[in-house]
Amino acid sequence: MTKKLILIGISLIIAFAGARNVMPTRREMNQLEIVRIMGVDKTDNGNIEVTWVRNYSNTEGGGAEPIDEEDGGESEDDDGAEGTEVAAADPGNTISRTGPTVSAAINEIRRAMEREVLASHIEYILIGESAAREDIFKFLDYLSRDSDARLSARVYFVQDGSVRELLTQLPPNFALADKLQNVGRNSGASAISTEMTLADFFRKLSSDSGDGLVPNVKLTEAGGQTAAELGGYTVVANRKFAGLMGATAAAGNNLIQQNSPIGYINLRHDESERHISVRISDFNTRINFDFDGWELERIRITTNARGTVSEAQIHAYTYELERIANMLFREQIAEAVELSRRYQSDFLGFGERLRLQHPYRWSRIQPDWREFLATVQIYVVVNTEIEQTHSIARGRS
Repeated sequence: MTKKLILIGISLIIAFAGARNVMPTRREMNQLEIVRIMGVDKTDNGNIEVTWVRNYSNTEGGGAEPIDEEDGGESEDDDGAEGTEVAAADPGNTISRTGPTVSAAINEIRRAMEREVLASHIEYILIGESAAREDIFKFLDYLSRDSDARLSARVYFVQDGSVRELLTQLPPNFALADKLQNVGRNSGASAISTEMTLADFFRKLSSDSGDGLVPNVKLTEAGGQTAAELGGYTVVANRKFAGLMGATAAAGNNLIQQNSPIGYINLRHDESERHISVRISDFNTRINFDFDGWELERIRITTNARGTVSEAQIHAYTYELERIANMLFREQIAEAVELSRRYQSDFLGFGERLRLQHPYRWSRIQPDWREFLATVQIYVVVNTEIEQTHSIARGRS
């Protein structure tokens, strides 16, 4: 018994002696730096630039209190990796460094920062357009392997510019992370785009086609003030930037994909040119494939929607509003389909649906699917039902 107690005591001593190497080291909050936004750009010389936004003085973007960093110039890291460089100046709470890889650039940032960084708190990952025009996985391979990366982080492309340009041109008091959080929660009502997590991003672009849509953020100017707003989607084909999608086609994509309730739509009455706001409470879209033997003849898109009038500037009949709503939805869906054809990107997921519904037929079509998608007949049918209210009557005049 005594020997057993001695062995247990020795085991406990060894275990606790090694606990410092196993358990995470405690840190006080004032010793840590919280980063909520990470940006990835491609530089003119082919390097990768990483930008982090520090949660400093509750500001994001330009920052009112600049933090001193090293002077600009070329540098070489301890491992001998060439190509890293230091930004000439890091305005406010943004800090950018470049390197031949994302890892090298991040290492340079960590060396330049005063406190230990909690990169696991990154909520938003922004990708500049120049990086998106290459194989996107090249720039995000680090995140797919990094154990600190949160798969729930949201991914956005920066439209018409780089991440660093976007961040440094925003006003000092503009909280970009809070802005993205707000528009993300209300993306269903705006119908411009929907949020995409890092997990969804990898899942979409790791598919056989490598096609998909990534939401955009862009700089805007209004009343002399610079701000950031949603900018629709970037169309990705074979894991590369293919083109941009505006609000009309984005709404059509959301209808086909059934991403979320599309919220409110505004209908313009033909005769009076007055407007009526309709809240879409429910919609459902079905995709059907018509075959003649082994040959795919057409794709049919059928959308059924229901809504109620939330505001009417003129007395109207429901059949009139339903006709106008049907035209609007058909236009939105048709524009999304046209972009899919133009960029030969199956971001609408027709191929995946076809594979699940008709696996043997799909195996024959798959090798030439991109070219086939550009020419196959696609029919769109929309049926909208609008409920009667005190200012909207059922029937005809």
